[in-house]
Amino acid sequence: MDEKRIDLTGFLRLIDFGLRREGDETFAVSEAGIRACPMTDEDWRLLTDEEQIVLMEAAEEARLDFPCSLADVRRWVELNWYEVPENLALALEEAAPGNAPGGEGQATAPEKRTAQRRAILTRILEDLREVDPTLNPDAMPGRMVDFLTLCQAVDRHLFTIQLDAFDKARKGLCRFTQGARATDYYREKLPAIRAKLG
Repeated sequence: MDEKRIDLTGFLRLIDFGLRREGDETFAVSEAGIRACPMTDEDWRLLTDEEQIVLMEAAEEARLDFPCSLADVRRWVELNWYEVPENLALALEEAAPGNAPGGEGQATAPEKRTAQRRAILTRILEDLREVDPTLNPDAMPGRMVDFLTLCQAVDRHLFTIQLDAFDKARKGLCRFTQGARATDYYREKLPAIRAKLG
């Protein structure tokens, strides 16, 4: 089934899920394929050099040309989808050659990704506490998006996601104060965290 060529219509039928949600400008979709939505020049200038590098790498991974194979779709989903719909995870699993649908009690693809993110987040928080013993996970510095930027720099494949998916992964591990201002705290700690994670 991986030999089958999938066009835009086939892709949308396979995922059976909107690529865009209200307020979501992550992807631009056309007959030619899928691309990352471009940022305005003004928004781009507000990013740091490191944030620009992360977004350029993410934009490259967001590209999917039509027609494509099922393997191409599967790879694109694994790299880009911030929360894989359960029906898509099942469709991809069933369509993979030699793979049977998961048995009862098996974790779905979205659950596995969230578990992977939580494991990395736990390690990052532990390392942050070693670097800064005064850090309180229940009152993290700055905004959640500032912490997400650090996580993206550590593992861009797992953390090139929307803020709501990151919020789901970090729940129970750390908290942020509503209305907090942007901070350089995580950017300053990044070299030490990278060194610890190897």
